[in-house]
Amino acid sequence: IAHSRTSAIISWPLLRRHPTRPLRQVGVEESHHPASFTLVMRVIRSFEYRNFKNLVLHVPSLTGITGRQLKEITRQAISVATGFGPYRNAVARLDTLKLHHVAHHAKTSDLIVKTHPDERLWIHDDQTLADAGVENETEISIFNGDDYAAFVSNPQVKW
Repeated sequence: IAHSRTSAIISWPLLRRHPTRPLRQVGVEESHHPASFTLVMRVIRSFEYRNFKNLVLHVPSLTGITGRQLKEITRQAISVATGFGPYRNAVARLDTLKLHHVAHHAKTSDLIVKTHPDERLWIHDDQTLADAGVENETEISIFNGDDYAAFVSNPQVKW
């Protein structure tokens, strides 16, 4: 019993803060700008059946990449990523980008894509990701614009 009390007392000071040093989180960078940014691409194959798959991309900068470049990066990643076999057939049809969720902000209740018309959510081809409001760990939907228009006009889910 004395041995267990001693070991508990010895390990306890390791949990306390040193009186002259402030608490720091291990592994957190001092800068708010990481070396690369993580984006979650929601590759949507079908709105009616809610078929989508997440693709995680790491991009070096949000100011140097436009919407057009992000589409091309995503298409290339889908063509070589494992588990995206059914999505490779529709990779040429992926022509539209829309913000789905920005990290640490309110999340939508829409399961597949935000359907309310808000111009701030669209990422245009000539717009940089930073200008579109993209931050680290943002979820971006990529899909076919014609399929989206048909789904918004008749939002029926078949599954």
